[in-house]
Amino acid sequence: MRAKLKTLFQSSGHYLLALLFAAVILLSALWTRNTQSPATSPAQMNQSQRLSDITPSPAPELFQRPVGGPCIRAFSDDPVYFPEYKRYAFHPSADFSVTEGEKIYAAFDGTVRQDGDTLYLENDAFSLRYRGITPEKSSDGKQVRKGALLGTATGFVPYEGQNILCLTLYQNSTPVDISPFFAAKKER
Repeated sequence: MRAKLKTLFQSSGHYLLALLFAAVILLSALWTRNTQSPATSPAQMNQSQRLSDITPSPAPELFQRPVGGPCIRAFSDDPVYFPEYKRYAFHPSADFSVTEGEKIYAAFDGTVRQDGDTLYLENDAFSLRYRGITPEKSSDGKQVRKGALLGTATGFVPYEGQNILCLTLYQNSTPVDISPFFAAKKER
């Protein structure tokens, strides 16, 4: 037995030493990780947790709701089930209930930009993408104030469904949940 081990070590000893060295490094890395503070790693945090570290809390009434209907599909970092299409997909947007022809308003002061059938409202801090809207004529490049009429609801958003206005809010080119930027609805 001893002779076999001696032969094995002489023929492949450098491999065994390299393996032992790698094991020591791995164990030391695991030991160090477990003795540090129990903070969650960035990979384990969801997007809103990561952004809350760098994004100041919004003022309670920063944006105006673009439509009066309720939010029917909220922003999500996780896949959302779309029953119309019987599939799961990521949904970094908020969908609001609308009727075809309903007026849609600017959520904040900014510049309007059109890109095909999509409308963007942009300022120094945010970009808000509206899908499911027929924009007002010659609105591209126009400066608007919060509450200004942007267009009317088309009644359909591809891959989303009927009677929907899809809003995607971007901050620093990253989609963020728009709901904290709206004032809470007042109880009647």
